[in-house]
Amino acid sequence: MSSMRVTAVAVLSLAWALTAAPAGEPPKAAADAETCLLRPKDVVLFFGNSIADCAQPAMKCLEEDLKKQYPALVQGGEAIKLARAGSGGEIAEGGAKRLTKVIETYKPTVCIVIYGTNEAGWQIEKTRFEPPMRAILRQLREAKVLTVVMGPPPVSSKLLAKGWERFAKARMAETGEMARKIAAEEGALYLDVFAAFKEADPKGEKEFTRDGVHLTDEGYRVVVDALGKLLGFGKPLAEAGTPRPLPTPASDKGREGAVKDPAAPAKVDTQTAK
Repeated sequence: MSSMRVTAVAVLSLAWALTAAPAGEPPKAAADAETCLLRPKDVVLFFGNSIADCAQPAMKCLEEDLKKQYPALVQGGEAIKLARAGSGGEIAEGGAKRLTKVIETYKPTVCIVIYGTNEAGWQIEKTRFEPPMRAILRQLREAKVLTVVMGPPPVSSKLLAKGWERFAKARMAETGEMARKIAAEEGALYLDVFAAFKEADPKGEKEFTRDGVHLTDEGYRVVVDALGKLLGFGKPLAEAGTPRPLPTPASDKGREGAVKDPAAPAKVDTQTAK
């Protein structure tokens, strides 16, 4: 089922990175920035598949971090909104089809785009991932939305339920690298979840999924910690109204892949919506 819910929370102006980076490293522009990159009254949207749909723990963690680091913007007129517009079982094709309505509904200024898990898990052709992902990132950029592409998290094969066995053979890392490339070429940031989990658990002893695919609260905490590093949490705040430059696309490749059909979201299997 599709879910679009919003939580208001006061936050202060944070700084956002401007280019994609190697695994485990912040983008150069973020590392060089003197201020953090969020802005007062931002609308931060988690958009994508069931990992976005179930992102309440991530929203809670993000709110907690903002309260600790930027208490001046935790309440009052500078509050930002944290929202989720995820659809369980969805692939990027579906997201591209419904994005116009999502933008009209939420008017996001920052968007975390989460696709790739279903495409890799159900072994969908790469040609059905790259064009719609490019279409999503282009449309968000045209709407002046700062975009972060979150790569698919690792799969825990020992927890997979019956019928999900093929996810154990999914090439999540390969799909993540494809997403990283697309993000760089389309002017978006990239959040490397593989690197984040490796940093949080070097020995691989912890379990960050509840069913082999979907993240636990602890898994979302790791994601938000990495997101905070990407955005420069802990740095001074920019003044309200300070312009926020958008990342510059590295190339114009794949621009013929826009998805214009406004039909309902594409699904791969209702069992992926948990």
